[in-house]
Amino acid sequence: MSEPRPPLPDSYEGMRNRSRTAFQAGDVENAVALHRRLVDKLGRLSDGVLARRPELRDMELQARLELAEMLRLEGRYSEAIEVKEVLLETHPDRASDWRRDLAVLRITKGEVETGLAELRTLAGEDPEDTWRWIVLGVESRLEGRFAESQEALDHALAQDRGDTDELTTAHYHRFLLYRDMGRLDDAVAAWNDAVDLNAEVSKSVRDVYTMLTDAGRYSEARSYVDRDDNELQAGYQRGFLAHLAGSTAEAKREWRAVSKLDPEAFESGHDAWAEAA
Repeated sequence: MSEPRPPLPDSYEGMRNRSRTAFQAGDVENAVALHRRLVDKLGRLSDGVLARRPELRDMELQARLELAEMLRLEGRYSEAIEVKEVLLETHPDRASDWRRDLAVLRITKGEVETGLAELRTLAGEDPEDTWRWIVLGVESRLEGRFAESQEALDHALAQDRGDTDELTTAHYHRFLLYRDMGRLDDAVAAWNDAVDLNAEVSKSVRDVYTMLTDAGRYSEARSYVDRDDNELQAGYQRGFLAHLAGSTAEAKREWRAVSKLDPEAFESGHDAWAEAA
């Protein structure tokens, strides 16, 4: 059985693949130019063609989203906004998604008041939508608006539609908020609430014991280190806590043990291995 032929370089799929390859190789300008050409070609297709080939309408959407993301990653926020604004007209059925994304882009660009105002409006338009409150809470926290962030996350939790993902995310972002506010006991409680809903959150335990270590709460930090299954991270932190306690020999033993581990066997914690090594 013969293998499928690769797409032609100037076909829609070929241009998309070339753009992705260029971006991954660091050739950003070429990648952006190719994606702009692709978006332009797809955007000029008639309604009749799109009706016969709906997959091209979806490709135009995906190509525009990918172009906007490339521009965002490069800090070209005004261009990303311009690319994404078109979706309000071409895909109005998802207007609230585009408005949310545009608001976040504007905040990142520095138009904080405009962006947060739009997120507040979106939350007010559908107050039972938990995710709208979560996004407002996250963006408010990142901008140091802690009171507004807490209020938004409280709104998110108040909906409690029985969606575990929503509740887990809201509790986890309350952990980040309380950590940033210096309310460490509340932060720990919020993190444990998230873990109770989804055990996968426990993989972020490093954030908890790092916070406690930074606050000088070493014994409590150690109790959370003991909950970390990642020996790169846990071993390094045990050594660091021993070092802080003045136990130099113990610290060296822990770090030596970490340095002998294979970092490729772990999904994260490679920075801890590098420090120990």
